[in-house]
Amino acid sequence: QKVFQLHLNENARFSNGIKVTVKDVELPLKRHLIYPGTHIEFRDKLVGGRIQTFGDQVQGLKIINDQEIEITLNYPDQNFLYWLAFPELIIVPSEEAMKPIGKMNFKITSGPYFLESNEPDHLTFHQNPHFYFSHGNASKCIQIFGYEDPEKVVKNLAAGSLDFIDYGA
Repeated sequence: QKVFQLHLNENARFSNGIKVTVKDVELPLKRHLIYPGTHIEFRDKLVGGRIQTFGDQVQGLKIINDQEIEITLNYPDQNFLYWLAFPELIIVPSEEAMKPIGKMNFKITSGPYFLESNEPDHLTFHQNPHFYFSHGNASKCIQIFGYEDPEKVVKNLAAGSLDFIDYGA
């Protein structure tokens, strides 16, 4: 087995100013065990990870105190810490965490940015004013556009309205 002990930053707050709790960290892990099917599959990696409801106990998830949670895997996995940063495990308020990922409201999150709007052709993110690290000179707003027309991409890049282009895989 491999045990990870995660310590919650005491200044962690959601974008609405409410304090993040260890339960808020536990619920996304449980959500993923209940609603599997994404590219992160660790039901069989987490000790006791085959659960059906949020009320089920998971042997491999143990809240130590109000600042710490212990996660026990059946075996060491070099990708586990990397997986914790994936969108499927986003830390959101409890009432949102119990929903399947496609039904969640991402306007209240614990990360440096929150989703302000989800339009058909773009996403708009704004800084979380309660994020526990300084934003420094980071952008206050990030917009991500999806373009199907390569000529429109070139035109917007030339006009200075795009900062970068991701060509994808």
